[in-house]
Amino acid sequence: MNNKRGCTIIEFLVAMGLITILLIVSLVMLGGYHKKTRDMKRLNDMKSLQTAMILVFDSQKNFNSCSLGSVKDCSYPAFRENIRDFDFFGEPFKSETFCHDNCTEPCQYSFVREPKDNDYQVLFYLEKGLATDKKGCYELTPQGISKWTP
Repeated sequence: MNNKRGCTIIEFLVAMGLITILLIVSLVMLGGYHKKTRDMKRLNDMKSLQTAMILVFDSQKNFNSCSLGSVKDCSYPAFRENIRDFDFFGEPFKSETFCHDNCTEPCQYSFVREPKDNDYQVLFYLEKGLATDKKGCYELTPQGISKWTP
């Protein structure tokens, strides 16, 4: 009688191949999950920013401390007070590009024009998009969030 313990090299390679395929499939599935999670952070940031802009306008009646460029450069105390974790506020992808320069990929939230009166426009990028729209550049205005068309 021939009692062998263990497995052949072929059985081992087949098992490793199956494990590799399972890992690849799970990583691909998680990739979409991460994009959706980053989009949720961006949308939450925009809702917080919209609330802060309302409070700033109610107290200051203008947006003189904000200008074209990065949203984080605005110097209103209301931003720090009303945007939770303001130091972590911003594009989760850590892009160095501002959305007003290039909004074809993840980019830093930025004002497209200098905010004045009760009007502002902030651009940001979504990797998966909203329910009805696909990925791309979106804008936040006093009226809400919508797909941006240059």
